[in-house]
Amino acid sequence: EKFELWDKVLEKKLLETSPEYYWGFLKTDPTIFAYHFFKDDSGDRLRLFPWQDVFINDKSKFKAAINARQVGKTTLESVDLLHQAYFFPTQTLLCISSTKEQVKELITKINTLMTGSKFTYWKVLTPRAMDSSRSVHVKNRGTKAYSRIISVPATDAGRGYAANKVVLDELAFMENSSYNLNQVAIPTTTKTEGPIVV
Repeated sequence: EKFELWDKVLEKKLLETSPEYYWGFLKTDPTIFAYHFFKDDSGDRLRLFPWQDVFINDKSKFKAAINARQVGKTTLESVDLLHQAYFFPTQTLLCISSTKEQVKELITKINTLMTGSKFTYWKVLTPRAMDSSRSVHVKNRGTKAYSRIISVPATDAGRGYAANKVVLDELAFMENSSYNLNQVAIPTTTKTEGPIVV
């Protein structure tokens, strides 16, 4: 129903006639944000699955998803991080992954969503010179500020940041999972009181 309603918004060009009202939906609902901006592997608008919709819209400080492989966790993480980076100024969003390969995979997925978008927004939002295989900068909507999405392996590389959100990717498979949660992730969000997503 969400997707059908948003199709009507686009069909009637309501985003152009009442921009602030309808941009509010994009800001408050990451699922609609993803549907509006991004494409799936088939080139259609990205429709998050129902479990992804529930999870990404949950505002709890601590969230954990226990999933099988290849069900859309990386897509979910990418949308969630891009949504927060775009709408909330000067955010530092940290993803800690169990392996170096997963670090690169998250950044690759984020870049794929941005460059594969049907919209031209992201072409001007990302200063490519500042990006690397471990980070992406996203210009905040309506400002000159940028937010950072940083992806690091499960080592002490995650220490030292004051993060507005921390994602622990495949925490169960990290060698020192308890250490990464209690000594890296939780202290990293102490100042910001940001959420921790597992």
